[in-house]
Amino acid sequence: MGTLWRMGTEPHIGEESDGSTSVIEAESMDSGATAPPSSHRASSDRAWPIAIALMGALVIGLVLATQVFLLSSLNDTKAEITSLQSQLGDVDDSVAALSDDVADVAESVEDTSTAPPLASGGSSNVQPPAASLPAGFLPRFDRNTADSALGLELGQIEGIDGYTEQLVNVDPADGTRRIWMVWAHWCPFCQQEMPLLSDWYPTIEDRYNTELVTVSTNIDPSRGNPLNEYLVAEQFPFQVVVDAESDLAVKMGVSAFPFWVITDGNGEVLLRTTGLLQIEQIENLFEQVENFGA
Repeated sequence: MGTLWRMGTEPHIGEESDGSTSVIEAESMDSGATAPPSSHRASSDRAWPIAIALMGALVIGLVLATQVFLLSSLNDTKAEITSLQSQLGDVDDSVAALSDDVADVAESVEDTSTAPPLASGGSSNVQPPAASLPAGFLPRFDRNTADSALGLELGQIEGIDGYTEQLVNVDPADGTRRIWMVWAHWCPFCQQEMPLLSDWYPTIEDRYNTELVTVSTNIDPSRGNPLNEYLVAEQFPFQVVVDAESDLAVKMGVSAFPFWVITDGNGEVLLRTTGLLQIEQIENLFEQVENFGA
């Protein structure tokens, strides 16, 4: 009763805007109800373990998901490594094939800045062909010894025209002086030489009586740069005789690529040489052939 009287006689102490709050608080304090209900406390005590369990489950789930992702990524990486190893194996095979090509033609590189001089046919140092060598065939060229083919007559050249696919028959003894360039579609030095000739030959074709004839031989589709596609793409302005069975290569005594044979109007060999020639060297050869015997 004393508390109620004090609150009643001093309503302005702790009074809210409507005067109700202080009375309610005073009544609650007087009745001694200061603790929350026991049911609320029990619910709170049960909520914490559940929350902790949910948090633990979430963390475990995240850990498991991360492990699954890492395992999946590891499997993908292993698959990529296997694919790369396979690709590296293919590259190694290609490099090995290219090394074989380079080895086949390495000896054909020419370092001289001028073309070799033409030799006179029938000179005293000409050696006759071996008895087993058919007429019109030249001995195999050896750049380390005197060429025994000088002065010998090159026989008929028969093959397939690379563009018309018609039979070609060229007689080296028909009165036309010729420079024969023998090449292989897979040879890297030939692939450098052919575009040079293709750009240069049309500019001098009407200036010289000497004819340029090329012979594509040693055909091997497995070695890259397929011949037919190469011819279609390049459209060479000079004759290309296709030596499908490499018979002409044997007939001309080819030992490396590119291979050059120069014959006079009687079909006699004036010069044989090998290697990638620069345009200045080729033009020098044409000049020598034009003036030979003059």
